[in-house]
Amino acid sequence: MKTLTGLLTFIIFPFIAMQAQEWAPIGAEWYYEIMDVDFSRPAIYGYQHMVSTKDTVVAGDTCRLITRTTYMSDARTLHLDPIIIRQDQRMVYQYFQGDFHLIFDFTAMPGDTLRLRQTYYTSPYPDSMEMIISSVGTQMINGTSFNFQFAGAMGWMDGRLIEKIGFDLYFIPFIEHADGGFRPNGLRCYNEGNFSYKPADIKLCDSFRYDPSGIEESVLSDVTFLINNNSIYLSASNAGLYNCFIYNTDGKLMQQEQVNLLPEATTAIPLKLERPGVYFIALSNREGHTVTRKFLYLRE
Repeated sequence: MKTLTGLLTFIIFPFIAMQAQEWAPIGAEWYYEIMDVDFSRPAIYGYQHMVSTKDTVVAGDTCRLITRTTYMSDARTLHLDPIIIRQDQRMVYQYFQGDFHLIFDFTAMPGDTLRLRQTYYTSPYPDSMEMIISSVGTQMINGTSFNFQFAGAMGWMDGRLIEKIGFDLYFIPFIEHADGGFRPNGLRCYNEGNFSYKPADIKLCDSFRYDPSGIEESVLSDVTFLINNNSIYLSASNAGLYNCFIYNTDGKLMQQEQVNLLPEATTAIPLKLERPGVYFIALSNREGHTVTRKFLYLRE
């Protein structure tokens, strides 16, 4: 087993081929789902748009500049500091805190452990963590074979690093929160020229919420739904705060509520929808587990 030191984000070098591929070619863009989590109110969803815009020179090295803009459903638009990347054969470095730090090395194989610097961290979380490569393989995307690594840290934050696409959780791995306190929620889209990759059934990369019909139901199975024309009635076997989101078929957020569900009790959420039609309700708990239901709103 070997140990590497650096800050993990993503890289696109192949596992078997010795020829390095260009990482983040100019014009490449990424869309990541993010959410602003505060359990004193319903979570606010948005997305972050990143674009590889140009070459630049930093500390005498030719680098690539990646701009970042965050759009939230509450009308906030945040322009974050750009990310500066330098590629050296099959290694990629990020310029951060006045120096270049190793981001990733695609020669890492199953069982290798990487101690990685954290760009964003707050106490009591450490400024580094161990990322373990658990497996490597290939994946067919749009008729093209891509290499990938599957990596995780202490059983959480497991994610896939895909050649020429990147990390499927967030542009930069995180311990608790990413830039600006927003919590990453997965890759929506990667676009480069005529090539496009969407890991889920997403209609619009730049909508404020991806198509709820594509949300995978997780272990949140203790909730019961009863829907009539004017209200949704919820009950749960486990007490706690739940965030409730209602979307139309285009993935637009139409209503959001936060409810405190109790065992053996029913909580009503009055619907505030303007038009009859098909909608989706997504309910998530504090751990981020989500369940969705499709329903027909007739409006009496």
